[in-house]
Amino acid sequence: MNERKPQTEDKYVVRFPDGLRERLKALASQNGRSLNAEIIYRLERSLLDPQELKLHDLERRQEEHMRRLVELQQKSDEHKLDKWLDKIVERIASEGIIKKPSQK
Repeated sequence: MNERKPQTEDKYVVRFPDGLRERLKALASQNGRSLNAEIIYRLERSLLDPQELKLHDLERRQEEHMRRLVELQQKSDEHKLDKWLDKIVERIASEGIIKKPSQK
């Protein structure tokens, strides 16, 4: 049985317009991905239907909010954390993801 070797069998040469490679490299760096991973990520997103894309974006934003929350928690006092959490809830509520909790 032949084993699939994606490194050699799935290659495709792409000619980028001037400047596109550099833009993609910069975006890949910002997103913590290799150039190849960034290209694959963007190609896969282009194939999602609008509902899948919206859900994917919501999940990505949620992950980013959680990452920021952990960072803030590690370097901040409780008062600042509470204020930041209130901002997150307000922003998520404004996007229609959740209902804003009523104040006590």
